[in-house]
Amino acid sequence: MIDTGGVGFGGTAFDLGGRVLAPALWARGVRALDVLAVTHGDPDHIGGAVAVLRDFRPAEVWEGIPVPGHVPLQQLHAAAVAAGSRIEHRHAGARVDFDGVAIHILHPTAPDWERQRVRNDDSLVAEVRYGEVSLLLTGDASAAVERAILPQLAPARVRLLKVGHHGSRTSTFQELLDRWKPQIAIISCGRGNRFGHPAPEVLARLQAAGARVYRTDRDGEITVSTDAHAADVRTFRR
Repeated sequence: MIDTGGVGFGGTAFDLGGRVLAPALWARGVRALDVLAVTHGDPDHIGGAVAVLRDFRPAEVWEGIPVPGHVPLQQLHAAAVAAGSRIEHRHAGARVDFDGVAIHILHPTAPDWERQRVRNDDSLVAEVRYGEVSLLLTGDASAAVERAILPQLAPARVRLLKVGHHGSRTSTFQELLDRWKPQIAIISCGRGNRFGHPAPEVLARLQAAGARVYRTDRDGEITVSTDAHAADVRTFRR
C-alpha cells in the first residue's frame, strides 16, 4: 500500500484509515500487508497510516527521507513499532520484486543533511512494473524531480500516471508527457478542494498528450486491473 490519504491541512479528526481504508481493504479480502510505503509526511498522505498499521500490521514501512522533528511521522513510527513493522528507508536505485511485479524506486537520493520540515520534492517516487504495464507514482514531487527521473523510466507498452501533487500546476510538466506518453492519467483530489486541484493547465496538457483522465472528485473510487498486458479501468460512477 502506498500512502493512506488523510483530511488535509487544518482538517478534522476524522479517522480515514479506520473508517474508509480498512473497510475497503477488508471488502477486497485483504487481511494483512507486506509493505506500507509513505511518499512523504504531509497529512493528506499519511493521515490514515496509524489505523492501517494497527489493523494490517505490515512487515515493513518504507519512507524516503526522514524528518525527525515532524510529529505526525513520529506518531507513524511509534505505531509501526507497536505493530512490529520494520522501518526501511528506500532511495533511488532500489528495486523490490513481488511475484513478478517489480517496484523501482526512482527518487529520492539518500539525504546528506537532516530535514527540518517535510518537503514535496522529497517524495518517494516509484515505478511499478508488471509485464508490459507500468504505473508511475510521483507523490507530490514537482517538475524538477520529474525531469530528474526521466532517464530512469523504462519504456512500457501500457503506461499509467498517478498525476503528481493532485494535479497541481507545479507538476506533470510537458517534457514528462512528451517523453513517457502516459495513456491513462489518474488524479486524486477532493471535490471542491480549496487548492483548485486539478489545475486547468495540467488538464489541458494531459488532454493534448492524448491521456485519458480519471479524477476521484468526479469519478469516485478508481480501480485499475491488469493481466500484465492490458489495463482495465473502472470507477465508482462508471
